[in-house]
Amino acid sequence: MSSVIEVRELTKSFNEITAVDNLTFTVKEKEVYGFLGENGAGKSTTIRMLLTLIRPTNGEIKIFGLDLSTHRKEILERTGAIIEKPDLYKYLTAIENLSLFAVMSGLRLDRNQLMDKLEKVGLGERADSKIKTYSQGMKQRLGIAVALVHDPDLIILDEPMNGLDPQGIADIRNLINHLSKDLGKTVFISSHLLSEMEQVADSLLIIHKGKKIAEGNMHELLSPEQSRIEIETNSASEFVQKLNQTNWGPKIISVNGKKIMMQLKKDDVPLLIQKLSEMKIDIYSVHKKNSLEDYFLSLTGD
Repeated sequence: MSSVIEVRELTKSFNEITAVDNLTFTVKEKEVYGFLGENGAGKSTTIRMLLTLIRPTNGEIKIFGLDLSTHRKEILERTGAIIEKPDLYKYLTAIENLSLFAVMSGLRLDRNQLMDKLEKVGLGERADSKIKTYSQGMKQRLGIAVALVHDPDLIILDEPMNGLDPQGIADIRNLINHLSKDLGKTVFISSHLLSEMEQVADSLLIIHKGKKIAEGNMHELLSPEQSRIEIETNSASEFVQKLNQTNWGPKIISVNGKKIMMQLKKDDVPLLIQKLSEMKIDIYSVHKKNSLEDYFLSLTGD
């Protein structure tokens, strides 16, 4: 499978603040790629660099195998994007909005072609309704239709589920799956809704304070064969010191207060508990943590 986005050592500094710090990642063709991080982690700054809205301080971006700094026009012609909330004309209908944005893209689409775009996002029956009558979820779906108006190969979505109710979130989730699985689009999606990303993403990139802290296939990162075990003890420092003198030390992922996160094979868990007992380390609790939220918090320490 070929690469659609290749980012190498990307850095963006604003005066003395480094918003994105030496970021490297690769997005494969036709996958849903989840881009995760807490507020202020550098997600939106990275997306703005991918869309040439701001210039990197250092680093290289290639999209479709082309250097973004020298092939901007060719790349953007094959890219659709929504950054935060879509800008729509609320006193125009959905199909009028879509027609207007098509003209801005240099396209003249007839009603049947425009209806096809609206039906892909589930808005065919509301094509002639004014945007002021739309729910926020419907506006988000229309924004995605606008991003699709020129039939791009790559779709970049920045927090598309922000402010939506449960039904709106489910609609966007289903639409993302449709774009990737049925239409063969590559979808790069930034979000802080970890439970939703767990349901739609094929691969993940997690950043913290501008730096990459994890990247990989979703199933490999959250493999049931590799469990993340959270152990609460009375003395984390003693725990880490003693385990670092054994083969268990490298399995420690993070330490947060009195809680230690370890990455273990399923069959190793009872062996670890036995070892801790032999070392006379007091254990208050042991919990398996295998959701994306658990994984994210174990890495960021939040």
